[in-house]
Amino acid sequence: MGRNIEEIDKNFVVNSKIDKEGIVFYNTKDKPFEIYGAYEPFVRMPKEIAESTNRGVAELYKNTSGIRVRFSTDSPYVAILAKVPDITKSAHFSRSGLAGFDIYEYNSGEYKYLRTFDPPINEDKRISGVCELNTDGMHSLVINFPLYNNVDEFFIGLKKGSSLTGGDKYKIEKPIVYYGSSITQGGCASRPGVSYPSILSRRFDADYINLGFAGSARGEQIIAEYISKIDMSIFVLDYDHNAPDLEHLKNTHFNFYKTVRDNNPSVPIVMLSMPFHTWVKDVEERKKVIMQTYNIAINNGDKNVYFIDGCTIPGIFGGENGTVDGCHPNDLGFMCMAEKAGEVIGDILSRNF
Repeated sequence: MGRNIEEIDKNFVVNSKIDKEGIVFYNTKDKPFEIYGAYEPFVRMPKEIAESTNRGVAELYKNTSGIRVRFSTDSPYVAILAKVPDITKSAHFSRSGLAGFDIYEYNSGEYKYLRTFDPPINEDKRISGVCELNTDGMHSLVINFPLYNNVDEFFIGLKKGSSLTGGDKYKIEKPIVYYGSSITQGGCASRPGVSYPSILSRRFDADYINLGFAGSARGEQIIAEYISKIDMSIFVLDYDHNAPDLEHLKNTHFNFYKTVRDNNPSVPIVMLSMPFHTWVKDVEERKKVIMQTYNIAINNGDKNVYFIDGCTIPGIFGGENGTVDGCHPNDLGFMCMAEKAGEVIGDILSRNF
């Protein structure tokens, strides 16, 4: 019988104990905590929209990908206690990415990773742990929620008597909205902060909303209409991977763009073709559909539309090794995506904000 790696290497032990005297827990649904990336705590869009779209979206809209809590405190530590309905499992997606939380400190425009709160390996439906902050003074903190798990309740524990205020605001306050597949949702990043929308959020200090739905982003009109009503800074359209076939993509892609554009005449729209595609044979034909939407937009006088060729992404940073299965990025793959998309998004932000 194999041994647990924790018995061999203590650095693999997940310490979920909260053994702090005088600790006080706060419900993050209450002020002064600020919740980002959510329609309401802790879901990404309205229930009626999700359930009217397709079965997958009806399940996945409660996954907390892109949801964050920001706050500031002078407590010497931060503890978390999350109550979850279940722990999502996958053969090739790490538990810390599926169901973990990670925490960053924000200071003068820079974000510093502190630690990950990993889900338990048993059947416990709580995720907990303590992050020591190690320095005195106020700390502005951001906690990223799980990419592929639901969260029922989320509490922050601080030393009794510590100050607690709202966190720093994002420099780009209007969110960047991402719509797409499992890759957009964050599969298969090792932890929440490594999905490419999360990387770009820190790079540009920009709020964002992640509307990635694994296997379920099919460009339905109801989703296009919902997104078109969001007050956003940039829209990233990236559902190529989930279009069931070429004809479906042809029948939905331009209409999706036009619906968003009609309600947002000045919002930059970025179109991305699939970046990792070992499984897919008609990659070039699909890319031509997206380019056709882009070219029609340009020919109609749209000066705020952009195209990213996903086929150019894997080679960045040796990114041919950037997937776990030929489709879903690992951390290297997400860095490649952030680099390529960041060139376009950074240019847009520098000219508009």
